[in-house]
Amino acid sequence: MQEALTLPTQYLLGSEGPTEMCWPDIPNSFKDYIVQAVQRYRFPVEETIPSQDAPPSNTSSSLEGLISQFDINEVFPDYKMQTLLYELYNECIEANWDSYGAEPISHTAYYEAGKFLRVLPSAFPKPDILPEPDGSIGLDWYKDEESSFTVSITGNTIISYAGFFGQGNETFGSERFVGSLPKAVFYNLRRLFSETV
Repeated sequence: MQEALTLPTQYLLGSEGPTEMCWPDIPNSFKDYIVQAVQRYRFPVEETIPSQDAPPSNTSSSLEGLISQFDINEVFPDYKMQTLLYELYNECIEANWDSYGAEPISHTAYYEAGKFLRVLPSAFPKPDILPEPDGSIGLDWYKDEESSFTVSITGNTIISYAGFFGQGNETFGSERFVGSLPKAVFYNLRRLFSETV
């Protein structure tokens, strides 16, 4: 049995050390990870026959050429959202990030929001990611002036939500989040995007 590949440690940010995968920045160490995967599992690569005068091919540079052809957003569909989340976290990691006394976004809120985005079904549109003055992270889905849904993530495994679905049609609540999308959140997102999902 082959040994499992592991991502470089800067991607493995867990509440109790390096356990879960997050996608902050993708420097060369990520390319190294893909190179390992290609070498280990021999992903199908279109082979070309070098001319007689061509110098011997360098496996590493060939793989780097292959990597450059990856669309990271197709290989890892939530990459863009995880990157936006990481940028927001870095911008709001210090107290008073808004100049009005806002609390800093905690690592646990960042970590939990990353987990939430990873379990969000791809059928739903991606939310806007916003910092909140109390140090939590807001995920906002806006349909029109009368229809929107917001999830607020604080990092304490309890998420709050609020939905507006037309005049006099509102919902509020909180749910425990430990790794799978709460049914109430799924139901309200489906309700918001019933024409498209």
